[in-house]
Amino acid sequence: MSDEACHLSEALIFTANVVAQASPKERATIYSAYDEGNQLIAELASEVTSPRPGIKAIACAGWMLAAISARVDEQDLRNWGELKAAIDGVVKVLGRYRDTRLH
Repeated sequence: MSDEACHLSEALIFTANVVAQASPKERATIYSAYDEGNQLIAELASEVTSPRPGIKAIACAGWMLAAISARVDEQDLRNWGELKAAIDGVVKVLGRYRDTRLH
């Protein structure tokens, strides 16, 4: 990433807005996912020798892509077809790396 801090800040702003607009039930779901993410990071960190966790901030892009795809699949967003085509293109690029293992 060219400027990781900038990209992380943008993602944090987006996430904070989602939390701010969420219902109490949605906030509980978000917190549960946050907890699961922290558990995954802890598990991956214990598998590597580096003190830095085996998962980097960029790894959450897969989760975000899946969530965006699920929302676009509801087909009620403006220009949803264009969004779906863009998602399909990204997934096609990632598909080349499906069998690549991180650990």
